[in-house]
Amino acid sequence: MAIGDFEWTLTPGVEPPPDADSVLRLAVRLGSLAIDRQLAADRMLFQATHDSLTGLSNRTLLVDRVASAVQRARVHDTRLAVIILDIDRFKVVNDSLGHGAGDHLLIQVADRLARSIRAVDTVARFGGDEFVVLLEEVASRAQLEQTVDRIQQLLRRPVDVEGTIADVSASMGVVEGDGQSSVDDLLKNADVAMYRAKTAGRNRYEMFDQEMQEWAAHRHETEAALRLGLERDELVALYQPIVELGTTRVKGFEALARWDRPGVGLVGPAEFIDIAEDLGVIDEIGQRMLGAAARQLTVWRLFDAGLTISVNVSGREPARPDFVTAVAAILEETGADPDGVILEITESVLLDDAEAIGERLAALQGLGVRVAIDDFGTGYSSLRYLRELPVDILKTDRAFISADNAELHDPTIVASVTDLGHALGLEIVAEGIETPAQLDALRTLGIDSGQGYLFGRPAPADEATAHIVDQSHSRASG
Repeated sequence: MAIGDFEWTLTPGVEPPPDADSVLRLAVRLGSLAIDRQLAADRMLFQATHDSLTGLSNRTLLVDRVASAVQRARVHDTRLAVIILDIDRFKVVNDSLGHGAGDHLLIQVADRLARSIRAVDTVARFGGDEFVVLLEEVASRAQLEQTVDRIQQLLRRPVDVEGTIADVSASMGVVEGDGQSSVDDLLKNADVAMYRAKTAGRNRYEMFDQEMQEWAAHRHETEAALRLGLERDELVALYQPIVELGTTRVKGFEALARWDRPGVGLVGPAEFIDIAEDLGVIDEIGQRMLGAAARQLTVWRLFDAGLTISVNVSGREPARPDFVTAVAAILEETGADPDGVILEITESVLLDDAEAIGERLAALQGLGVRVAIDDFGTGYSSLRYLRELPVDILKTDRAFISADNAELHDPTIVASVTDLGHALGLEIVAEGIETPAQLDALRTLGIDSGQGYLFGRPAPADEATAHIVDQSHSRASG
């Protein structure tokens, strides 16, 4: 048999060779299978090294690229930089508008970051709402700061999130490196700087330096000590009197958390509350403080049935779906009268999810608990919140009362808050009263109650109890 220029002799029991068309079809099929396998391999590699939502490099690929960038910097004697950024208040969008809206926001941020860098640089999604930018061949600190400023400006533009306009900002940490840097140190130090930006007020960036390294080491030590302190029950409650301004009679106390840290002494909340929030133990601290205060209230009401106890609630606690249930359980366990318990929340909490927060505040009132807005007047709330949310008490921010002199620091604001609160049927409490002149001025303005060093500093429960007993005896004898 002959095909083309070739000729074969048929041998019994041996299959004849295929024709040329069959060979061609087989070759095409094998080639197609090879291409499909390569495409599948490329697709699997892309999925393994890129974020599925944004299409950016993922953590695995970023680490590899940072390592390569360090090696190139060593060979060419150049510098690089790593920027870690975290979207401010991303949880508000996620919780109030839904996870779909949160994903849309992340995609928008990813797109803006990708458009803010050069081809030689890398943007990666590090996880959650955290992104990393790797900048190579950084010529100078000035160039680096210009790039960071450009990123900030791009991110600050409002985003249309499924019909809702959302303002976007980010807290960023920046670290410079060279050919001697390690990948772990670059990422760790950028993260430290980013966290410093968050604690300094968000919507800003911080450059990592040696002072920040010392701050990070101190913070790490504090975190470990706080964890141990919770295990050893080192948190205590001090109590500051709240008085009726007209009579200066003690009507209740505010429970204030303190950490009795070994070798240090009593540590105020400004030193550990933020750390507790980051460690995820703030709910535990809040419940412990509420439990201690509620138990104390039951003791004090044996002497004065009208006494109240005010307890601060962290910004994160009201966002918990089980917050009201936890409060109810503590009241039942301690036997405290709910009408004597006042929970204080800050104005900023109202911004997180006003509808959900309003429902929880209403549920608290359903238990018999009263709600106070703490540090009122710092500019977060609106009249709509005060009209619509179930609130009983406004506490003016101490900054409007206390000052270097003996007079009120800002009487106009205090008067406005007082008139507004009374018009809405709310009780007004002034914080930070330190002088008789301030007391007289606040009485003239019509403030209902107040607290401050003029009436007493935060004190242990036994000292507060002694004061209540004396007041009770004085009323009985009078």
